[in-house]
Amino acid sequence: MHDGVVHADDVFCTALLRRLAKECGFELKLYRTREPKILKAVDMRVDVGGRYSVATLDFDHHQKDEALMQPEGIKHAAIGLLCKWCMVPEFYQIFKEQYLLGLEYQDNNGKSHPKYSSVGFFVQPMMPAYGEDLDINEAFEIAVGIAETILDRCIKTVEGLLKAEEELPTLIEESIAGGQIIILKKRVPIMQQRHPTLAFSILRLDSGYSFLGYNGHLLLPHLRGLRGEQIERKCGYSGVYTHPGGFTGTMDTLEGAKEICVRSL
Repeated sequence: MHDGVVHADDVFCTALLRRLAKECGFELKLYRTREPKILKAVDMRVDVGGRYSVATLDFDHHQKDEALMQPEGIKHAAIGLLCKWCMVPEFYQIFKEQYLLGLEYQDNNGKSHPKYSSVGFFVQPMMPAYGEDLDINEAFEIAVGIAETILDRCIKTVEGLLKAEEELPTLIEESIAGGQIIILKKRVPIMQQRHPTLAFSILRLDSGYSFLGYNGHLLLPHLRGLRGEQIERKCGYSGVYTHPGGFTGTMDTLEGAKEICVRSL
């Protein structure tokens, strides 16, 4: 890793490498440096060295290289190169869409992406504040500790998404409107990009039926931000509430939930 200023990219790279080392039973010795002699002597160079080559375990992204640009128009950061190297393709693709693209964009552009959120913005408050007596390497270790927890939760979340996708066909109780609306037996995370025609899901609660929009589908404007009798006057079925944003709400009956979703297709 390079020395000096701490970035979310090298923080998450360190967190990932420590996780891999622990899983494989290896001892990881980390150098934060740009010293050529040290870079030449170590087994792996990450986010430093000016080269990307899996064969030589070089994972830098600062050079101009068309191979570093992704289909989404976002250049790889070192964490993306590492994940691509150590993760199986299906897991990597989901992990990338959920967590990497925003982090890589942040590292390469110094700002957030309009579509992909970044888990890396926590790093900035970890840096020594003006006038504070905190060593930069101490700050780096604090940030890595937080990143390890975040990375662990991100990995578990993707594992859960893959499991949910496997079980989804058995959890659909009913499908209507040509498959645009599904009624679920239990709450399950759905990866929208894998179901581009899905508009709404409906789920039975202890009291009532909740609905949730997908792929940009929202309730019609006049059905948003309503409560109680307002819903019945507008929709013809009783309900608890509809969110002002139009992406969710709760109706008293399954028929009502179906009706308000079908109307909004």
